Amino acid sequence: MRAGLRYTKDKMDFVADRIQAPPFSPPFIGRRSTSTDATNTSFDLSGTYAIDKDVNAYARLATGLRAPSIQGRLLFGDTLSVANSQKVQSGEAAAFVGNRADKIQAIYGIDFNNLTGVVNEPRTFGVSFKASI
Repeated sequence: MRAGLRYTKDKMDFVADRIQAPPFSPPFIGRRSTSTDATNTSFDLSGTYAIDKDVNAYARLATGLRAPSIQGRLLFGDTLSVANSQKVQSGEAAAFVGNRADKIQAIYGIDFNNLTGVVNEPRTFGVSFKASI
């Protein structure tokens, strides 16, 4: 059995000065600034159990945080883009057969809150399955 606990406090301040407007962009000249702040307590818990001499079972639960991010490009726009923090919950379970880990049956799951990027969803969940024969 393994366990871990982490406290994260992330604070960013961003300042961008535009002294000349690039061609084909808004004519804004001046300063843009923004700040982000996020805190989170996350954990990681995993364990392995020997079912018999040839089969081991493994399970893991974890949470994590992707801190807010700032995209400060002012080339074609005049605003700063700020992505919210993303909290992640994941779990996996597997059975290992034999001396080598080449015969694996596993289920993986991940749960995102505030997923940003290609999709902007308040919650996203995914599951995958892997088996080696």
